[in-house]
Amino acid sequence: MPKYARLIQWNCRSQLSKIDLFKALVEVHHCDVFVLCETWLTPDSNLRVAGYNIIRQDRPSRGGGVLIGIKSSYTFSRIQIPSQGVIERVAIRAKIGDLNIAIASIYIPPEAKNNKGLINTIEKELYNLSSILPRPAFILGDFNSHGYEWGGNSEDALARIINDFCDKQGFRILNTGEATKIQTPMTRPSALDLSLCSASMMQSIKWKVIPDPLDSDHLPI
Repeated sequence: MPKYARLIQWNCRSQLSKIDLFKALVEVHHCDVFVLCETWLTPDSNLRVAGYNIIRQDRPSRGGGVLIGIKSSYTFSRIQIPSQGVIERVAIRAKIGDLNIAIASIYIPPEAKNNKGLINTIEKELYNLSSILPRPAFILGDFNSHGYEWGGNSEDALARIINDFCDKQGFRILNTGEATKIQTPMTRPSALDLSLCSASMMQSIKWKVIPDPLDSDHLPI
């Protein structure tokens, strides 16, 4: 991102129920772009954040959902993506300062990685998404995958696909190994939220976790 531009990525787990907390977060961090997943919005949900354009892809049923918010002062266009599959996704092309960039918000449901057939579909959909994203690009979201590369204590089949995808498509994983999902009575801390960027951008990006889940079980990045 250009100097001083700031992007917030977060699995919010119900955006409307946390909207006031989120607006405060955006204001405090002078956010230029926010990328959210598990919004839990439906097509008839009314969500507005003053000063931002919001581009959404809602799940018709309960749960899921992804969106991107970008300051109204920036020029952008929505990238047309083929009909939804396993990966929930929305993407834009934007001009932020002197930088033209593509940004995709994605969510991979946790049940998908335990189904061999769906794993193969996820792999195809990642490559299809990559093929329509202009470069440089971000792919941001909850991948629901445990991998050594981003701080996991184990590695699942999806992690191997993600690593192979990054190697072949010229993306780098920005995660430093910090947990992005907090400990709950049923789970220990983990890093499920990944930040992928074009390799050409990696040295100019600072990545950090914001240590307040804001009533989600995931931490903003």
